[in-house]
This record gives sequence, structure tokens and C-alpha cells, in this order.
Amino acid sequence: VNTVVVANISLKAQNEHLPTLQQFIVIDLGMTLLPVSDIMEAVGILVQLVYAESQYNINPFRIHPKLLSTDASLLNTLQLVPNLGQIKVQALLTKYRTIQAICNAPVEDLAKIIGKSNAVKLVTFFHS
Repeated sequence: VNTVVVANISLKAQNEHLPTLQQFIVIDLGMTLLPVSDIMEAVGILVQLVYAESQYNINPFRIHPKLLSTDASLLNTLQLVPNLGQIKVQALLTKYRTIQAICNAPVEDLAKIIGKSNAVKLVTFFHS
């Protein structure tokens, strides 16, 4: 949890330093600032934060969408090449396994799998 808890500070210090501290923590660091009035409130907030983190998968608002698998990412990336559909991309990945290997393959070898014009487009796409 990216949170900063600020304990009770004097009204004068709060007026002078809190806006600068708030800007630094929230805007510059992208963290959450929680001002508290006393140590017991700070302890209560920390206990709640620890409990909330331990219940991470239960809270539907905290569950992040699953990242694409490597295979799905490769598939989506290669489908950005004009005229390369899922079947041709899967054939390429079956043979070469990585984008780097596909990029390093000779046009003639790629043409055997996806056709000459698509092989030229693929090489142009990655080398332009």
C-alpha cells in the first residue's frame, strides 16, 4: 500500500507545510496522504490497511484485471501486421516461438508459412 500517515501537527505547521507535503506525496509520488489527529487514529488506520491487504483477493475493487499471457501478447502484437490473421500468426509462433526469432528469419522461410507478400509485409513492419 502506497500510503503516508501524517500525525497531528500544529495548526501553524499545518498551514505552512501541509500543502507542500500533500503536493509532494499525492501529485509527485502518486501516493495517498492520510492526516490523523492522534496516535490511536494512526494505529487504527494501519490495522485497517494491514487487514485490507490481507483480504486483497476478496475485495472486488482491489482485484486487478489479469495480464495477458505471453502467448496472447505475442499473438496480439503479431496481428498488428497487415493481413496477418490468427491462423498465420499461430503458424509463425509454432515454428519460431518468439518475435525476435520471427524478425531474424529470412523472408524465404517466412514465405513458406505465410506467403511471399505477407512475409515481405512482416519484414517491412518490423524493420521499418
